[in-house]
Amino acid sequence: MISDFLKPPTDNLYKFMCISGLILVLLSLTLPAWLLNKVRYSYLENKRDLEILQVDSEMANDQSEILTGQVETLNKDREYLLKQMESLRSEVASKSPLNRADNLIVEEQLANLKGVQGELEKKDQEWLEKMMAVLSTKAEQRKKLLEIKYKNEAALWDSRNGIAISVLALFTGAFGFWIGRKGFNLWSLRVQVYQDAILKKQAEETAK
Repeated sequence: MISDFLKPPTDNLYKFMCISGLILVLLSLTLPAWLLNKVRYSYLENKRDLEILQVDSEMANDQSEILTGQVETLNKDREYLLKQMESLRSEVASKSPLNRADNLIVEEQLANLKGVQGELEKKDQEWLEKMMAVLSTKAEQRKKLLEIKYKNEAALWDSRNGIAISVLALFTGAFGFWIGRKGFNLWSLRVQVYQDAILKKQAEETAK
């Protein structure tokens, strides 16, 4: 039964014309709408991704500015440390030879300067890691931007195809309506009328 339903109506030319015209009309109405919805969805998806990417890019730029300020502070601290070391070196040279008390003072100052140097090296390492993370984030953002760019080009291509198909659908729908109506009129006037008459006659003969 299902196979009979799926069988194309090739038993009658007029019936075939009618159903084919109906199919063409339905395709002409649904296909452009489907393409328009697809392009609209793609546009909104790309717009969302682009806005999210802009927010992430602003955050990355803010982080980059903060790190730039931090490196300036680190440079100032490094210059101050160098001045302190140079001052200590000059002081030691001026007091040479040093007595025991001076040696203790110099050793304490050297220990303090080494501690400051260790802190600076630690901050430098942290700053480098943060900067590498920011650079990696910006690289990923550029990749996403390229991806969105090509998605937009694909959506533009789909929109152009949709316009072409919509224009074609106008002619296809008009042709489908014409051939479907023509087929229906011919089917009803040249075939169905006689089939109804035959069925009516058979019913009358059966009734007798």
